[in-house]
Amino acid sequence: MLTIRGHYERWGCVDWPLGLGRAKTRLLEQNGSTIVALTPQIQDGQMISLNSEILSLEADGLLKSLLSDDVIGPPLRKLIVDAIQPALGRSLRVALPADLKGSNPVFTSARFVDLGEGKLGLRAEGRLGLSADKVREFFTGLRGRP
Repeated sequence: MLTIRGHYERWGCVDWPLGLGRAKTRLLEQNGSTIVALTPQIQDGQMISLNSEILSLEADGLLKSLLSDDVIGPPLRKLIVDAIQPALGRSLRVALPADLKGSNPVFTSARFVDLGEGKLGLRAEGRLGLSADKVREFFTGLRGRP
């Protein structure tokens, strides 16, 4: 879940009558917050994408109307997903050890996991096409790694 909070103010200058000068005044002030559920999804067994769903939206005044509107709502969700998508990478294959990249990996599911200390991770599950000899060779190679 992703929580977004925003505050908007619009200020203007007002000329006082009789040449008493100018004063800065707040013309508009609004607050808003939303909770968005982000769900990782596998595409074509290789790529990861995000599905977003707005779970709650709290705002006041015109801001509430704009955010809940069918015109502004979808671009807002796209903006959120587009901001996060690059952090996930383009292909899950790049996360595999070099020995396994050529083994025709097919990913079947993905979910976010809590790595602790405020860090978020991604767990992907899938299948590899390996012969018995390749499996033995891979695990033998792992014994020497830290």
